[in-house]
Amino acid sequence: MFLPIQINDFDDRRIRIFAINLFFSVFCISLVACGGGGGGSASPPPVNNPPPSSGTIGSLYSDATANLPNGLPGRCMDADAKDVDGDNDLDLILAFEFGRNVILLNDGNANFTVSDSFTSILRDSEDLTVNDFDNDGDLDVLFVTEDDLINEFYLNNGDGSFTDESNRIPVEGISNAVVAFDVNNDSLTDIIIGNNGPNVLLLNTGGANFLDDSANSNFGAGVTQDLEVGDLDNDGDLDLVVGNETQNLVFINNNDGTFSDESTVRFPGVLAETRDLELGDIDNDGDLDILVSNVTFFSTFLNGNYMLINDGNGVFTRDANFSMTGNHVDSDFVDLDRDGDLDIISGTAELSGGIGAVQVLENDGSGVFTGESFGGQGNVFDITAADFNGDNKVDLHFCNRQTGDGGGQDLLYLAN
Repeated sequence: MFLPIQINDFDDRRIRIFAINLFFSVFCISLVACGGGGGGSASPPPVNNPPPSSGTIGSLYSDATANLPNGLPGRCMDADAKDVDGDNDLDLILAFEFGRNVILLNDGNANFTVSDSFTSILRDSEDLTVNDFDNDGDLDVLFVTEDDLINEFYLNNGDGSFTDESNRIPVEGISNAVVAFDVNNDSLTDIIIGNNGPNVLLLNTGGANFLDDSANSNFGAGVTQDLEVGDLDNDGDLDLVVGNETQNLVFINNNDGTFSDESTVRFPGVLAETRDLELGDIDNDGDLDILVSNVTFFSTFLNGNYMLINDGNGVFTRDANFSMTGNHVDSDFVDLDRDGDLDIISGTAELSGGIGAVQVLENDGSGVFTGESFGGQGNVFDITAADFNGDNKVDLHFCNRQTGDGGGQDLLYLAN
């Protein structure tokens, strides 16, 4: 199901390249705003639903991978959980690298079937965002694409079927990240796309028609891999964090449709090949901290994740006591043990051989983490935490990127 050049896709990209979205479910959280990105996504809030027994975090989940359909394209890059067909359960929207993008429709009990909703053209889709762009009460989908440059945009017909409206996206680029939110306070959902090169702003002019306003904005340039938004400085508006393959950036919202680059005064100067940013209040002090997930696919920078602690005003310092090594493409804050604080679940990945694993860190409530075990393995490029079977407990979907050694079967774990 793949193009002949796919086996060495990352090697080819290394030569050329290296020179958010709102989490929507019954758990909608007000503290952590929308995010996107390679996996990036906002954290579901802690749930007051005690675990059935004591033990490891892994013992609180059961492998339900058999509930997923067989024969998916195999190089899953990103996923989101949204109710696209209006039946009050959470479906899965999946982006594939050189595979057909698909929707997995949920029957309400976390059994999934493939919906024939998108084009059969195989593109190098890297990230996606699901939002109501035309304000008609249903959810639309945008996929951003890297190697073949063409982004895919679909409007929902109201029943979970979609019409291809990709011509409404007026830009092309080598794109790896996207986030959608109201940038200019006009009650319309705008789009920022992260590129190899200048990042672009698309303003929604109404009815899901977009104007390229990049000439009037600055959201950084480089090799952007993730975009996340949240109220970093506690002033009531959404700020933007940009994850790059060299140094990450932060843009503070001036609450008038403009943003200021305040990276040098708010972020420590850390060089890393960042793939994911996760925003959440890990120490229960009322502000958003940031977990930065990194890899060494194309660099010799920092190997492993690091944590940035917010001082309450959007100035961040690196937590010297936090350590998490390995190639982490995506990490999520999730209350895995149901004790009221945010734990970490993260996937490692290998590209040229081998298979990664799922790692868990349990929060003691103050932002101090201890390693725990969890089942499953694969080259995890995205983790989606959502209640797939309506039992008010957070389940987990793992989006895996297949390699020559395997590791491509998506995984599904349901909370016990």
